[in-house]
Amino acid sequence: MKVFRIDRLKEGISQYIVDKMGPEYVKPSYPNIHEIFAMSDKSTPILYILSPGADPRSDIVGKKEELEINMFEESLGQGSDEKAEQAIKTAVVKGTWVFLQNCHLLKSWLPSLDRLLDSDQVKRAHKDFRLWLTTKPTEVFPLGILHKSHKRVLEPPDGLDANLRSMWSKLNPKDFECVNPEFKPLV
Repeated sequence: MKVFRIDRLKEGISQYIVDKMGPEYVKPSYPNIHEIFAMSDKSTPILYILSPGADPRSDIVGKKEELEINMFEESLGQGSDEKAEQAIKTAVVKGTWVFLQNCHLLKSWLPSLDRLLDSDQVKRAHKDFRLWLTTKPTEVFPLGILHKSHKRVLEPPDGLDANLRSMWSKLNPKDFECVNPEFKPLV
């Protein structure tokens, strides 16, 4: 015997949450790259857990260009472990960024990355050093990296309303500062 209609269950649960707790618990939040960067520091990697169709690359590259910081970028796969490790060791000293994409594809190297993040060399990193990681959900991702990281789940916006909210969250408030006070109401 079926008690719930599967096709209406998600909508019903969402409506219940809105009624009892408020709409802010159902609508996804879109933290922008400026907020994420403000929370980051040299010793805490930023880990994006991705859904299909989501990609933070353009936001990260845009922030890098805004701050005029050098960044090593690598899409991980077979044979890229040594390059990535060397890039982290170099960036720690020089104060540059490292952006490692698709960490789920190099599962065998992730324990080495975890040990590297615990090393004294990384703990004494340059103040501008940042490590950005992306992965799809996987059960073998080391807990040590998860515990050390700022985690962000990135999903593509669903529908027009969510697309607009996502777009607005990516805009920098400084872009809306007006020189002429007469134009302020228009912005």
